[in-house]
Amino acid sequence: MARKHYQEDEVLRALRLKRDVMVSGHTIAILKNKILNKEGETIVNPNKSWDLGNKTWGKIDFLCNYRGYVVWHTDKFHF
Repeated sequence: MARKHYQEDEVLRALRLKRDVMVSGHTIAILKNKILNKEGETIVNPNKSWDLGNKTWGKIDFLCNYRGYVVWHTDKFHF
């Protein structure tokens, strides 16, 4: 399998199209799969659209390992 050669601006442009990822500065926020509801039960995150695949995780990995980005897992995006 060929090695991918990513460009930072191309990766950021591709990540903007994903609904489960938000990039702000050098921080990448990703929605958690499961969250706690008000009763303390673990439920599937209703805000998640499940649009992250292997290619997307590879791009996130590139940003973290080669460009110094930090990943945060969050329940929902705070604007």
